Amino acid sequence: MDASVYRKVRKNLTGELEDLRNDLEQTRLRIQELGNQKRWIDWISAHQKDIENMSDMKMETRKGYLEGILDQITVILNEVLTHRLAIRFKHPIVGDRNEWSNPKKKSDGYQIHDGTTEIEFSNTLTKHDGANLKKKE
Repeated sequence: MDASVYRKVRKNLTGELEDLRNDLEQTRLRIQELGNQKRWIDWISAHQKDIENMSDMKMETRKGYLEGILDQITVILNEVLTHRLAIRFKHPIVGDRNEWSNPKKKSDGYQIHDGTTEIEFSNTLTKHDGANLKKKE
């Protein structure tokens, strides 16, 4: 076999191998994403009744609920009496919504529009009225 033909065949096979590796990595990432979605759905199923009755929730149940949705909470002292609270959720649930494909025929299903995973609040403490929680725009 001619050396140039050998190089072309090798280059083509190397390119195919790289494409297959990329496809494999994309498939792994998709499987991981689906696993995360399944855990989220399982979590919602397990806590749905509790979510409806949060005021009656036991402390252990509240902890499990919060561990299921929260990724990180950061509290930062901005000034003497001002704090910033940043909450990052595990899933994009802040401002998420669903939209019916046909509002008159809900059996046609709906589309879920993701929100974001983060929200920030600013908390100013005063001597007169305790805490004023204001959403940071």
